[in-house]
Amino acid sequence: MKTLILMRHAKSAWDDPRQTDFDRPLNTRGRKSAPRMGAWLAAEGYRPDVVLCSAAQRTRETLDLMRPHLPERVVIEFVRALYLAAPREMLTELGKVPETAETVMLLGHNPGMASLAGLLAG
Repeated sequence: MKTLILMRHAKSAWDDPRQTDFDRPLNTRGRKSAPRMGAWLAAEGYRPDVVLCSAAQRTRETLDLMRPHLPERVVIEFVRALYLAAPREMLTELGKVPETAETVMLLGHNPGMASLAGLLAG
């Protein structure tokens, strides 16, 4: 059975009004929680073969902090189209993943991530 992990980025900062949304970094809480998210996934046996990650700063940072808990040979792709993507766009990107991947993690943003989870859960 194939496994799909849907994950939203960790908590991001809003303290610099000049910063674009795409370039917003994680805040202190996010930098603390991202490694915990990675540790939890590993402890529960969720070991992605492929990670599709939005190219936004906060998703990249989340992934960097989770990285020590991911498999050594995980394939990581940063996908600009996942930035604030709707479920249809996320499904399009998932459709490009090789059939050989058993577990895929999609790291992105709400509200699209929650909408995709609802769509898939029926």
